[in-house]
Amino acid sequence: MKKQITQTQRIGAVYGKRAAQVVAVGLAVALLTGCGNGAGGGSLNRDLLQLVKAEYEGQPQGCMHLVGIESVRRFPVQATGFRTDTRESFSALIANGLVDMAESRGADVYTLTPAGEAFFHEGTGLCIAELSVERLVNVSAPYEERGRTYATATAEMSASAPEFALEDRFLHFLRGHIAGSTEIRNMLTAQRAGEPYRQEFTFIRQDDGWAIDDGWGR
Repeated sequence: MKKQITQTQRIGAVYGKRAAQVVAVGLAVALLTGCGNGAGGGSLNRDLLQLVKAEYEGQPQGCMHLVGIESVRRFPVQATGFRTDTRESFSALIANGLVDMAESRGADVYTLTPAGEAFFHEGTGLCIAELSVERLVNVSAPYEERGRTYATATAEMSASAPEFALEDRFLHFLRGHIAGSTEIRNMLTAQRAGEPYRQEFTFIRQDDGWAIDDGWGR
């Protein structure tokens, strides 16, 4: 005797088949486009993450190249500007024990203290932060533009700077006396708030793989 199939069983079978099809399509889309951190796939995400890590981790960050109008890429620094302006510009560095000032032959000469030497990088300047790249988010799928292949992503990084650099007076000093200090202040502000420091990147695909786009398409 044949087993009878009820109307309810028929409906359940139809819906079950459709649900399986939806799941299968969803998995295929996820594999093709990536998920969670944006449209970029897992392999692309890993490749781009390694590029950002190589560029930022273990490298001096939060660097001051000029204090006022004086270059601090090399020490000692003999002031060339107005003495009162230069003294004001260096005052926060002196107050935090990074720099000393003395007069020599009628000019102000600024030298590094032992504490300041820990932050000094010859030819670069005074660098007060380190960055650890945690992850990439909003990774785009590769796209074509002007005959080249690009991708974009936002890096989330942990900034590490000494306590004195997180104080309000030091942030005011950066704003008033350090040209191009916005990036440094953003790092320090993120650290103070316990939040990741975020930076957007564009990547370009070269013959030998992906690279961070320097704006020149190289």
